[in-house]
Amino acid sequence: MSAVWPILLVLGIALAEPVSRWLAVASWAERDPVGALILWQAIGLAGGLSLLGAGVTFGLAPLGDGLLAAGGAILDGQLRDLGLLHDVVLAVTLLVAGWLLGVLALITARTLRARRKHRDLLDVLATPWPSASGAHVLDHPVPVAYCLPGPRSRLVVSAGAVTTLAQSELDAVLAHERAHLRERHDLVVLPFVAWGATARRVPGMVAAQRAVARLIEMRADGIRPRTSRPHPRTGGR
Repeated sequence: MSAVWPILLVLGIALAEPVSRWLAVASWAERDPVGALILWQAIGLAGGLSLLGAGVTFGLAPLGDGLLAAGGAILDGQLRDLGLLHDVVLAVTLLVAGWLLGVLALITARTLRARRKHRDLLDVLATPWPSASGAHVLDHPVPVAYCLPGPRSRLVVSAGAVTTLAQSELDAVLAHERAHLRERHDLVVLPFVAWGATARRVPGMVAAQRAVARLIEMRADGIRPRTSRPHPRTGGR
């Protein structure tokens, strides 16, 4: 494994920084947001696994030439024979992995809790809109529309949007928000929010979070017709 960990380390660093920054400004991504989102997910998964894999393979390198051999050595009680440096690297890798999973779990829990409170509030303040199946109208003068994803999703438009926009524009806005709900864009962006929260000083990770959010909006825009009048503020939550 001594020859594997440097490759994984270089690959992980490359995906986290120069590759992410390149993809964030790539012009072709705007022409194919679905393909770009799939690539972003692959880069995020590969980058994280490469960096963690580099730590694991380096830490276990003294136990054999592969993970199977290292696993067998661990079962034989040879884990204490790694040496101080390998012990430290392995411990740090496990701590980082736990930290990443913990941040993801924490952000997920906070998001779900906020959505539940928001949904309960909407059930009190908003009323069903007979003209649009599944939509609710919120009595507010500012033109706004948004969706609240989840098992009990909500699609909300304000009274200001209903009175200000033409029917074709309202249809376009509703189609935009329904695309967010149907394709579960909230699940696509959540790992990047968590990754960005754990690596705020890494420009590539910050660029990835912003790029994914932008591409999600482009994807939702792509399923509705363009109109000449401005739309209300939209976005999945």
